[in-house]
Amino acid sequence: MRKLLLTSTVMLGASLGMAHASMFQSTADAGSWYVPPVAKLSPGQIVVHIDLRTNVYFGVAGSSANNVAGNKQSAVGMVGYNRMYFGADGLAANGLKYGMSLEVRQNFGSPLGTGFGAGASGNSTYNTLFVRRDYVYMGTDQLGTFRFGQTDGPATLFLLGTFEGFNDGGWNGDVPAMVPGAVQPVWAWADVGNLYTTGKIEYLSPNLAGFDFGISFAPSQAGIQDGGGCTAAYTGCAMQSSVAAGAAGIAQAKNTVEVAGRYRGNFSGFGVAASAAYIGSGYVTNSSGPNKYDGLSVGDFGLELSYAGVTVGGNVEGGQMNGQWGLMPKGGKQGVAWIAGAQYTTGPVVIGASYFNYQDQGTFGVGTQRSNTGVAAGGTYAIAPGLVAYLSYLYGDIRQGGVNLLTGATGTGSNNEVHSQVITLGTRFMW
Repeated sequence: MRKLLLTSTVMLGASLGMAHASMFQSTADAGSWYVPPVAKLSPGQIVVHIDLRTNVYFGVAGSSANNVAGNKQSAVGMVGYNRMYFGADGLAANGLKYGMSLEVRQNFGSPLGTGFGAGASGNSTYNTLFVRRDYVYMGTDQLGTFRFGQTDGPATLFLLGTFEGFNDGGWNGDVPAMVPGAVQPVWAWADVGNLYTTGKIEYLSPNLAGFDFGISFAPSQAGIQDGGGCTAAYTGCAMQSSVAAGAAGIAQAKNTVEVAGRYRGNFSGFGVAASAAYIGSGYVTNSSGPNKYDGLSVGDFGLELSYAGVTVGGNVEGGQMNGQWGLMPKGGKQGVAWIAGAQYTTGPVVIGASYFNYQDQGTFGVGTQRSNTGVAAGGTYAIAPGLVAYLSYLYGDIRQGGVNLLTGATGTGSNNEVHSQVITLGTRFMW
């Protein structure tokens, strides 16, 4: 008789055999995505898990965009963000492990241009939900696992050295929402939606003496919910391979391949973890004119060393990319990013700090290159199972000569360097 169990958990950092690759095996993306452990399965049994994450924080922020057209933005604010995780894991009599995973997030704020009313009640009705990750998997401990759907590629799953676990994810967490997007330094690494929300086919190997690897293929920038519906003019279509001269979509990647490998070992209490990844793609071609972009071609290397609760390390990547995994304009300058950090864990306390710099093309045609710098520091305290308090400090700086970074206008020297900083005290509950 088929057995069906419903479970929930507040534990983090484990995985079900080869079913999932937990982000908590590194310092990357510890705030936004987690894989809940489940009970050991028996043949014919399916475990269904439902997990929730609520993050609420109070902060004080300041930036170069605090005053716009004579209107001043308040420096004090309170922000919250919710996520829901659903999944099912099964085990067949022949040893096949299979299941699915789904992440649903809160989409908040009023539609662009509608403004906000005098009260909060009407604005709250604009909240909606959307799917962020959605995939099925199957595999065995001996042969590895295949995943199909809108999911993290191996470059994301194996990412090391970005130090996002000592507050709320640093510049890749929820806290940057306290400052306008124009003054947020660009986060260059693979654990962002521009990569993991594309529909893809993926293979993850079993762990062999500390080594594992993965490969994935995404035919377009479409997620699995996008379908093939394009407009008559083929604009706004994430699945297109070519466009007419001047049509929208010329900057889209296609046929994206990720290849990544990782090693993790422990030598008398001294931990070593290293990763390497390559992400390459084609590009949507202009069928009646010259190509304006180059496909992605980026290498990534990460390293973490741990002993007695202290972890140090970093990550470096570079190649043909612009912004947050956008295509580099032909004739533009290649992107180069690096990050270094350290964190210390003792009992329920984690403290740490990191610094990154990302040089990318930014605005093209002005003869300069954009520089993004980000500093993150803070700590977390586990109050009780599932309940965490954290303190976070972020500082960001963006520079590019010949560009007004607040408006995007070129040919002006004003606002070609902008800053932002925010300090927050928050709580995160995971069930």
